[in-house]
Amino acid sequence: MKFIPIQFPEKNRLFGAYLEKSASIRPFYDRIPGDPLTDLLLQLSRRSYPRDALVSMLKTQNQGWGAESATLDNIERLKNSHTLAVVTGQQAGVFGGPLYTIFKVMTAIQQSIFLNNQFPDYHFVPIFWMEVDDSDFDEIHHIQYIDKHNRLQRLELPEPESEQGKPIFLRTLPPEITDWFHRIRDDFFDTEFKSDVLNHYARCYTPGRPYTDALACLLLSLFSSHGLIVLNPTAPEIKQLGRPFFETLLHGGQELITALQERNRQLQQAGFDPQVHINPRQTFLFFIDEDGRRVRIDREDARTLLFKYPEGYRPAPREQVLELLEKHPERFTTNVVSRPLFQDRLLPTIIYIAGPAEVAYFAQLHSIYQQLNIPMPVIHPRHRFTLVESKIQKILQKYQLDYPTIFEKQHQILKEWLQREANAQPVIQTFLEIQQHVDRQLKTFLPALEAFDPTLIKALQHTRASIQSNLNKFQQKLERSLQNRHQTLTRQLEKMLLHFFPQHAPQERVLNMIYFQIKYGWQFPDQLLERMPADTLPHWIVEL
Repeated sequence: MKFIPIQFPEKNRLFGAYLEKSASIRPFYDRIPGDPLTDLLLQLSRRSYPRDALVSMLKTQNQGWGAESATLDNIERLKNSHTLAVVTGQQAGVFGGPLYTIFKVMTAIQQSIFLNNQFPDYHFVPIFWMEVDDSDFDEIHHIQYIDKHNRLQRLELPEPESEQGKPIFLRTLPPEITDWFHRIRDDFFDTEFKSDVLNHYARCYTPGRPYTDALACLLLSLFSSHGLIVLNPTAPEIKQLGRPFFETLLHGGQELITALQERNRQLQQAGFDPQVHINPRQTFLFFIDEDGRRVRIDREDARTLLFKYPEGYRPAPREQVLELLEKHPERFTTNVVSRPLFQDRLLPTIIYIAGPAEVAYFAQLHSIYQQLNIPMPVIHPRHRFTLVESKIQKILQKYQLDYPTIFEKQHQILKEWLQREANAQPVIQTFLEIQQHVDRQLKTFLPALEAFDPTLIKALQHTRASIQSNLNKFQQKLERSLQNRHQTLTRQLEKMLLHFFPQHAPQERVLNMIYFQIKYGWQFPDQLLERMPADTLPHWIVEL
């Protein structure tokens, strides 16, 4: 493997400023990567956490998912006040979801190793927090990969009507999951690894198994030897530990809304767009009703809360909701704002491994961390990789393309190379000059015509539009002619672009890891982890 760093402008301006460690983002974070950690180490080690209860619950969960001794040893270490956590999290995408979920886990493990070497008086453990409270099934129910014919394939699981509106942690894998293995077997050429990889996935993903358990099984199969701990926060024991936090949100709220609104104003004043938009009535909590539906809890006034259903609000006295919380804390779930706060009240989190959007919205959450007196961890960007196979490297070499050009000109590469390869630039250029000349002449004629007969102006405008339309159509035909003459070029560049930008999106946001494992082995993520650079600021090209 060869790792090549590249830089390009980030779409999210705040994330770009964070990577640059710009002074403009400093007011919105307690610390950024590279800052001294001594004071945070002391603060977290002296703070009270429910360590014994966490250890008991984590041991039960992880043993049930098949954890190895390295994971169980790390769980045991959490009893010690000098053991701190490097945390990351993601939704329970089938087969792990897009590549970036795996990259998050690898970054958390890498950072734990780095901190263990840097601070020998402490111990640091990687924890994956499964974000399974939400009900967004469309985010998790599919995988995508490139088949043996270089076509992007998408496999998708159905959503039974009976499960619509339910949070992910209450859902189980349908029988259709078994069909995926037959389909994948057909979609890939035979490799020495294919049967073994499919057997590993099939062991975790069986009909009737909860989505949560399947993901935990997969992650521990891959990374338990590195001591990864997986946490399902929907366990009743965890929700019981979170009950005081939920009560705080139900009792208060307005001061948190005010803090967020002020922070949004500060971000906009600094030239950044807020990532999370706030409804001033929300409590940042959801409730699981009798039918298993996830219902948002809003605030009407000091005495009344509102359950937000699609058909309208259902009011309830605050005291009645607090009584429900007392008896059934497991039926209360967090939202995008409260989840990190809930997490960091329970765990001694020194670093959170975040994607670009998460890095940005922590700038907003920082104000609530301060309001609730919760130490905010260092927000550390996850690794961002584009994996480039040798067959794709050969295409780049053939057409003398470099990686910065591919990322900068992904939408123009094919068109530019068709023109260049066909030696057609003079033809195209001459035609463009004709278009411009015709348009200039018609514009020049306009004042003379207006003086001669103003009633003909409209007819001239229609004529001009018609001429331009026909010239544009001819240009398209010219480009199609070039494309037909160079089908090999087209096919190869399209193949290259598909591997870099499937669905015109970064590879890591679309493809599933199983694609690379079938080609390079079940332990491919482990091999990537062992070789990857420490620096997470660049986007890395990984030549395989």
